[in-house]
Amino acid sequence: MSEEELMLCALITDARRSDSETPVISPGGYMRGMVEACLLGNLNLAGSLIGLNERRLAEEQGGGQ
Repeated sequence: MSEEELMLCALITDARRSDSETPVISPGGYMRGMVEACLLGNLNLAGSLIGLNERRLAEEQGGGQ
């Protein structure tokens, strides 16, 4: 995992901690899961970032979806 990927994983984990619908209860476990997904070739950082952006936009619009 590159330093850039690791930084994005940390930022995603931090953002998900305060997610109103599905908050991350165990940031360490969430991070370990992303590292394991990377090792298996299944990590989708772009999808995670898109999901965070969509949730933020929904919250701004008052939808909370």
